[in-house]
Amino acid sequence: MNDCQHPPASLPANVIAILAEALSCQTVSIEGLWATLKAEIWQHPEVTLQADEVDRFNKIALKFETYITSNAPRGCSKWVLHLLPPPHKAEHARVLVLPHGADSQMARIKPALHERNKETEGTGQENYAHACKQCFIITENDKGERFKLHAALCDGNSIGHRCCRVHDCQEPLPTTSHRFCVKHTLEVGWQCSVKDCTTASSKEHWTCELPEHRAKETQYFEQGKALFQLQARLRRAGMVSDTDALSTVLDVEEDSRCDGKSPTGNQLRALFNQGRTHNGQLIVRPCGVVISRATFFGSEAVSSVHEFGKAMFPTPESTPEYFVFDNNCKLQAHINTIGDQHFANTGMPVDVFHFKSKHKVSDTFCQRHCNPAAFPELINKDNKWVINTSICEQINVWFGKFRAIIQDMEVTRYNFFLDEMIKRHNRHIIEELKRDKQEPWSIPIAFK
Repeated sequence: MNDCQHPPASLPANVIAILAEALSCQTVSIEGLWATLKAEIWQHPEVTLQADEVDRFNKIALKFETYITSNAPRGCSKWVLHLLPPPHKAEHARVLVLPHGADSQMARIKPALHERNKETEGTGQENYAHACKQCFIITENDKGERFKLHAALCDGNSIGHRCCRVHDCQEPLPTTSHRFCVKHTLEVGWQCSVKDCTTASSKEHWTCELPEHRAKETQYFEQGKALFQLQARLRRAGMVSDTDALSTVLDVEEDSRCDGKSPTGNQLRALFNQGRTHNGQLIVRPCGVVISRATFFGSEAVSSVHEFGKAMFPTPESTPEYFVFDNNCKLQAHINTIGDQHFANTGMPVDVFHFKSKHKVSDTFCQRHCNPAAFPELINKDNKWVINTSICEQINVWFGKFRAIIQDMEVTRYNFFLDEMIKRHNRHIIEELKRDKQEPWSIPIAFK
């Protein structure tokens, strides 16, 4: 409705139905009351609703796919508002409430996004408890004893978001244009941007007054002038470009060949932009359902994978029979060193591809603990693998296609977007599993 000065001639059908049920009267009565009182109602001072009043209204309104929220913020992506509750009322049955007095539209939507992101962490994915014939396998040994095989596979990918320039700092940036979080802006933001230089940067510069440091800054900001640099290389190679036809041809060595390396050797390292998180980590079932996602800030350390696994499987009873990871030999050694028994009943093979190409035959510990052939339950009677140990690599091909979309997103939207894409991916996979008669179902869980 474009005319906000005058009341509409009639109410929407769903509003009439809600009011009729709430007031226990006929819809025709609501229509008559609106026709008579609409002018007075429209000019009535704004009423501030209490939380219990909103609750009572929505108990009726949600039946008609209507609910009370604040007005949708201008400039806020429609997909964000669509994906936040209550549109998923079947999942959450909650009401989306946004503040009116925020300083910006981003500040207005950000708390709701953050809350949704926190709920999705760890075991919060919609299909966390998924099982099907492809990933929940019942086998029988020679003695007639039956046991289950429910595996999980973990792998990293190069997707990441902007973060504080200080290594492994997990504090969010004030904006995507800042290089440091608030804390480190005060502590080191004033320093020269050349690595290991603690001298204060000069006014209106990001480096100190040392000529070699200032030259590094000049070089960084001239990267956009690539045409000039390429023309200089042409001249050094004895060629003349169309735009440089009057330049003098320089002598070059006849046997010079490109080996893909700069002849200047090691150079100063300078950090003029934001940091980026090291990698994203996924845990996937062998059927392709992604059950959790995490962001690793500093590195893909096995200690971080261990903590991620424990957050994903919070009790020993919830741990999978097999946890497949491409660096399981180091992960198993780490677990042995710290004496943790959380995954005591979980086998830790390396996936077939990485074990063949990345792990040494001479490493006895690796061969003993992580060779997938050392786990006969993973091989069927036809001498084939019973699970797809390369599923993570296949999922990462799909997941990596979002890189161009999310690489400059603010971290709250970044996490929200990826979690939603994973949820929709899982729904698609489960529909395919149903069509293939793989009987997908959800395991009852008690720890969430």
